[in-house]
Amino acid sequence: MGDPHTVLAHAPLIAPLLTNLVGNGLKFTAPGQPARVQVQSRREGDLIHITVRDNGIGIAPEYQERVFDIFQRLHRREDYAGNGMGLAICRKIVEHHGGTLWLESVPLPAPDHGSTFHFTLPAAPEESSPPPRYPQNPTMPDTPCTRPPCARSRSFSSRTANPTSC
Repeated sequence: MGDPHTVLAHAPLIAPLLTNLVGNGLKFTAPGQPARVQVQSRREGDLIHITVRDNGIGIAPEYQERVFDIFQRLHRREDYAGNGMGLAICRKIVEHHGGTLWLESVPLPAPDHGSTFHFTLPAAPEESSPPPRYPQNPTMPDTPCTRPPCARSRSFSSRTANPTSC
């Protein structure tokens, strides 16, 4: 497997996204089987497509969209810990970055049981690419932005209602 791809994202949000998806793969293990979780990525144009695949108990087709609703649980708390917020938060994080989160799953007792969560995030510029240019204040020169990705979004000053430059 090659090097992982680099995404243009806010790291404090990506950490809980991956922690939750990998954690669910470890939590919802099939009885009598060691947990296996695999994370992979591939570039698709301006996006990075990331998959988190496990060999867990899987999710029946009729519940595959419901698991992304807040406070929706498929199992009793006595069987699996959690509050039903994790996947809803994951979807919000991905959508906040302009991506999409979805899943494919095969439930037990099928021999190929498990879940694969797919999500897309914006790809970071290629190493050989020049730094991204962002709209500048008309009074400032058009120069590359050197702030980290999380600070590159345009904001508005409460005093002037004019966009601040990068």
